[in-house]
Amino acid sequence: MSKNYRKLYENTHGEIKEEWDIHHIDWNHSNNLIINLIAIPKKIHQLVHGYLGYTTREELEVLIKEFSLKRDFKRKSISYLNHKLSKFVDLNKTSEIAMSCRLRLDNQIERYHDYLKKYEKPSKFKEYCDEVKKEKKKMNRLGAIQN
Repeated sequence: MSKNYRKLYENTHGEIKEEWDIHHIDWNHSNNLIINLIAIPKKIHQLVHGYLGYTTREELEVLIKEFSLKRDFKRKSISYLNHKLSKFVDLNKTSEIAMSCRLRLDNQIERYHDYLKKYEKPSKFKEYCDEVKKEKKKMNRLGAIQN
């Protein structure tokens, strides 16, 4: 994958800090409009793509601020950060992009659960997967009602 969007971002906003990534807000790596790009700490980037799903620019800015205020966050796990920072994000968005991102995350979770089953690794992840599936059904019903 080309990293031209990094150069574009740097040409517009200056050098990107070490340990920071460029995030495509709409999750579309083909959309390299500067308004769609934001520099965020790598841990926040992992949090967004691994747990939170679609987040608005405003939510990302709050996450960056909170992450920057707590120096010990840099040493914490992504699941810990999810626990502490998810309260700053509306996880019940029903827009098309939010649903698409949530579906992508659900697929990742299901693949991970399959991996755990295959290698017989005990985990509380199944409970989490079940919760996500319930939430997904609820979101699907909400989407059907709104459409």
